[in-house]
Amino acid sequence: MAQINLDKGKTMLLMADFSTSGIGQNPIAKARQTLERARDVLDAARQAGVFVGYCISHFRPGFPEVSDRNTTRAARRDTGEVLPADPAALIHPSVQPQAGEPIIAKHRTSAFSGSA
Repeated sequence: MAQINLDKGKTMLLMADFSTSGIGQNPIAKARQTLERARDVLDAARQAGVFVGYCISHFRPGFPEVSDRNTTRAARRDTGEVLPADPAALIHPSVQPQAGEPIIAKHRTSAFSGSA
């Protein structure tokens, strides 16, 4: 394994889009053992004392953040789907956050634009 030197004070492992309904059902992710590999990275980061955070797509009841132009998410909205109040419930069980690890509930493709 390559030796990587990180400044722990300026480094974050961002666990992005590890949803049960997305990656958890993706046959390519399964074939590539994506969840198992992500878990290895997550465990190593925690052991090394690296700050860990998460982001996951999450919307308020009725999906008011979703534009009609986003046909995929609008279709989910239009079915009347109700998401759990806690966005952590959407994260795949194999890579769940621990206490104190923040979760960004994103409303767009980017976790850094348009999220509260």
